[in-house]
Amino acid sequence: DCAMQLLRAEGPAGLLIGLGPTLWRVTTWNTLYYGTMHNIQAEVYDKHPLQNPVLAAARKMATGVVVGMTATIFNAPFDVIKSRFQSQERGPNQKYRYTLPSLVTIVREEGVRALYKGFLPKALLLGVGQTIGYMVFSEALKFY
Repeated sequence: DCAMQLLRAEGPAGLLIGLGPTLWRVTTWNTLYYGTMHNIQAEVYDKHPLQNPVLAAARKMATGVVVGMTATIFNAPFDVIKSRFQSQERGPNQKYRYTLPSLVTIVREEGVRALYKGFLPKALLLGVGQTIGYMVFSEALKFY
């Protein structure tokens, strides 16, 4: 029902509002998180394995949470911009149209702190949630 209402009100383009900042956000986070975790896997876990599986899982979980929360520092501004894109009124006087210029506008008008609204819940969600997913994926690869 929501999709149909959106399509009627704004047309197919309404489904793509916020896509640019979303791509920046996802690409930034995934590159930092999975790239860092891959390097840690190769340089730490593989070279210095722990014999105790509980300790090995705890080490991977702790590392993943820290890496995930750190990666969120770099993707959070794009999440704020995406929310601004999606919540503004459509029309010729839209304040936020393009991702990087919107980043500059927010910093200029509200300061850097405005780019980190809602940071803690996002950091916890991505740090913990994605780490659990990463660990399940890693174990599934070993199984297959």
